[in-house]
Amino acid sequence: MAKDIAMATKIEDYIVTALLAAKDTDNNCPFDTVAVYTDQLAPENGGIKAADKYRCFAFVGFAPADAEREGDFDLDQILKISVLVGATYDIAGLARRGDNLRYGTNKLREFVIATLDKQHPTYGSTNLTCDDIIFRGETLLSEITRTSILEMSFDVPYIR
Repeated sequence: MAKDIAMATKIEDYIVTALLAAKDTDNNCPFDTVAVYTDQLAPENGGIKAADKYRCFAFVGFAPADAEREGDFDLDQILKISVLVGATYDIAGLARRGDNLRYGTNKLREFVIATLDKQHPTYGSTNLTCDDIIFRGETLLSEITRTSILEMSFDVPYIR
């Protein structure tokens, strides 16, 4: 018998699908790689230097967080989702800034926000029983000569 899939996993899958469907003005996906984060940038895989093989990427992952209770004491979970957005190029500064031919993280973050902020996640054709995805901010993880990586944070309120 098939097991039920966790809400956080369904939201990760929705975000990956949404980012793969994102299009620029030429109707191309701005990302070369979009995937659930497993261990692509882990130290044993080369750490930040491993980003070189992905060029323009978005890795999606659930980040556990505290829960609260509503007035009627229902569990109020805020599912935290991180999207690591990065770019690598052979020209110093291009990974962050981009140019008229290549996307840097300055532009990639705009694609992510436009695609996800205030959107309601679905799983297949079913609306998930959670609130809309909300952009909460970002942190610069790495800004080295030819690589730029941001961690973008999103909340998905989920009352169960």
